[in-house]
Parts: sequence; structure tokens; C-alpha cells
Amino acid sequence: YLNRLVLQSEKEESQPNYKILSSPKIGDFSRTELNNKIIADASLSKNNQNKGFFGFNLAVDFSNSIQDPSYFLDTTNYVLSNASYQLVVEPISNKNDPSLSGFTHLVKLKTTDLRNETLEIQVVGKTPNWVYNSSSIDDSNILNETSEQQKTFGLQYLIEGVSDAFYPKSSSNAISTFTVTIKK
Repeated sequence: YLNRLVLQSEKEESQPNYKILSSPKIGDFSRTELNNKIIADASLSKNNQNKGFFGFNLAVDFSNSIQDPSYFLDTTNYVLSNASYQLVVEPISNKNDPSLSGFTHLVKLKTTDLRNETLEIQVVGKTPNWVYNSSSIDDSNILNETSEQQKTFGLQYLIEGVSDAFYPKSSSNAISTFTVTIKK
């Protein structure tokens, strides 16, 4: 199969295993409380390349999730309690690094708005983008358009109907949540 759709109940929200990596980092922070998910003595970068930014990486283990691993690479599936953070997610490909052993994804966070806070990162359940890319809403010219021949008529409406039952618009729809406490 090319794509997978997993719908899971909010009641099955999971807390993935994760850790704050001491490097690489943008700016500076103390390593003393990283095991407690606390970044202490945080300060913005003073070097020319990243001046005015603060950033850190998290190693996260999504292997116990029923979602497809590629679901976690789409940054639109994340909600941050502080919207000023920029988010990048990558798969962990370096299997030789012992500090990354047992983790599946690298979550990179960066901001110019450094403050004392508990940053909450939620992975939310929603209809994946491949559904929209694979759906046709007008197949009247299907014989002449090769792109339409690769799509399913009305797929998005069918999937959205089922998805709305699991992920109502009135709810946060978090399927995984993890937090990092930041102290200046």
C-alpha cells in the first residue's frame, strides 16, 4: 500500500518517550535538569549565525503509536502551546549514535521569544494530506487528464465524514502530548 489512515480515539492519548538533547542547540542552557525535562538557565544566542534565537532538539520515540511513522513528519499535525516556536521534524537515520538509540524522530524547536514557560507539544489527530491529494471533486475530463486518473472521486468527503467522528472540531484531538519546562 502507498498510504495509511489511522483513526484513534482521544481516550487513547499516549505520552511518548522523549528526551531533550544537550546538543546541537541554539543559544545556551544548563544540562543539569535535562533528565527531568527542564531546560534551566536558557539564553538567546549571541553568535552571528543565530543571533537572537533560542533552540533545542528533542529525541522522541513514536514506535508504539499506531500511526504511520510518516504522520509524525508533517508539522501541520503538531500544536504548540507557544506559537512563536518554529518546528521541524525529521526521522532519526543515524543508528550509530548511542544517544539516539530507541528514538524514532528528531523534533527541532527554535524561537526568538524566550520566556519562562512549560512548552506543551501536542500531536493531533486529523485527516492526512494524502487524502486530499488522492481525491477528485471533478472527474468530468478523466479520459484526458492523467492526474485525475490517479484519484478517487469524492474520497475526501467519505474520509472526512468518518474522521469527524473521531476528531470533532470542538476538541483538541491530541493523540500524543509531551512537555518541556523552560527557565531563563
